[in-house]
Amino acid sequence: MKLINITFAISPKNSEDFVAYIKSDFIPALTAAGYYAPLLCCVQNDGAEEAADTLSYALQMRAPNADVHTRFMAEAALEHFRTMAGKWNPDFALFMTELNVIYDGRSC
Repeated sequence: MKLINITFAISPKNSEDFVAYIKSDFIPALTAAGYYAPLLCCVQNDGAEEAADTLSYALQMRAPNADVHTRFMAEAALEHFRTMAGKWNPDFALFMTELNVIYDGRSC
């Protein structure tokens, strides 16, 4: 099993529109591709002054195997990432981490 984490940084002025897009378009595309248990979180702001200019969100979801993730990245992800960049650049960035799950307490 894979755990995929995508961390997004976005301007607060665009955050409502961004969250709406993630919930209405991106997460349904992920679940249709075979990912499951999506979790969208707003990263806790540490109170730093520069942090007020950016909100960070973490989207985590599981893929039952590497093929689900590889296929989505090859077939659909780029279009979604281009859409996001087109809507919110220059106030938008993302990075993705792919993790191999060693232990998942949810399945015990």
